[in-house]
Amino acid sequence: MAKAFYTTAEAAEKLGVAASRVRQMVLDGTMTAERHGRALLILPEAIEQARLRKTKPGRAASTATDVPDDGAPSAKKATTKASKR
Repeated sequence: MAKAFYTTAEAAEKLGVAASRVRQMVLDGTMTAERHGRALLILPEAIEQARLRKTKPGRAASTATDVPDDGAPSAKKATTKASKR
């Protein structure tokens, strides 16, 4: 039998993220939840919607034009890093 509500910790486990990330998703409106006292209770449907919408973690892919196809930094970029040290 499916649960009616999940806690932030249970939702986080199902989504593979931290409980703090689930709370942040509720605060920024990307996940719906009901507040009962101090607890946030999340519907299974909200978890499933978040799972379907899930993107890869981390920063967005770079759109820099000075990185060659082999992934090595260009000479210009390498000298810039060395000059900063």
